[in-house]
Amino acid sequence: AKPVMARSSPLLFTYLAISIGTLPLLMLFPWKGKHEAALLPLDGWVAVLYLSIPCTVGGYAVWTWLLRHLPASTLGFTVFFNPALTTTSKLLLSFLFPTLFLWQINLMEWLGGGLALVGLALAVWPRR
Repeated sequence: AKPVMARSSPLLFTYLAISIGTLPLLMLFPWKGKHEAALLPLDGWVAVLYLSIPCTVGGYAVWTWLLRHLPASTLGFTVFFNPALTTTSKLLLSFLFPTLFLWQINLMEWLGGGLALVGLALAVWPRR
């Protein structure tokens, strides 16, 4: 029998895994987080939804799809794209929503992102 991941679409598998994993946390909501959630302004809820839907569900759906085509040992190196993707999303969001997001990047972000990309290149570069 094939595993569930192989029988279902990456998006459905991701949705089910995240939904089932969230259930224990929802049971704690009446005691932890209820007051903070009630005080969250509209732009805070927009940020929560952005982090939940495109970032988490979309990101893990792409990860699950890629696992069908690449070995996990190769795909694991893609976490080093996070600094570059974060910088890119900061730039994009600052252009789309200039009143909510400020484009600002400091020297350590440039150095850390560059170091991560150099490390990724060294890890996946074909050896002779």
